[in-house]
Amino acid sequence: MQAYDNTLQQFPEDETAYQAAAELYQKFTFDFERSFKLTRDWVSRHPNDLKEKVKLVEKYFTSGRHSECQQQIDTYLNSDDFSVLVKIFMRVLDVANQVALNQNGNVAPKLDTLLAAVKSQREDFSLGINIDGMVHFVETNSALAPHKDWLVQFFKATTGKDRDTIYKGIADARAAFTG
Repeated sequence: MQAYDNTLQQFPEDETAYQAAAELYQKFTFDFERSFKLTRDWVSRHPNDLKEKVKLVEKYFTSGRHSECQQQIDTYLNSDDFSVLVKIFMRVLDVANQVALNQNGNVAPKLDTLLAAVKSQREDFSLGINIDGMVHFVETNSALAPHKDWLVQFFKATTGKDRDTIYKGIADARAAFTG
């Protein structure tokens, strides 16, 4: 990690070094705060980098900034400027973030909206996301302990290989949610 940090200090616009460092912090060392700061700084310098802006929303979640995360999610969901894939990922984060915000009454309707969005996709639809950081965050966050098993089930459901697998996994999570 030190090598990436050194590279980024000397060459802060080195996209390859930035992406590798942010990914390592988020998905392997689980230094969520460092990953959040790296991505926030990158996005502030590259405001048109949609891929990293989307990743930043996940990092709001995994760094425990749930109110700010919700503001970001709402921005994406209330805009027509983003792809269906981005919106579905935001819906996934929205469900998890509602649990983190103790807004459990919002979870079932948001799951229903997510299920409808997934069902309307092509058979070969896949989110193609790496959930390792989010799962680790949930498994180690004491405030989320009462919902840990459910959140892990939910996140794993989103990694299905196709639309029907994802839909079934989320529907199973919907049925298992007790609030």
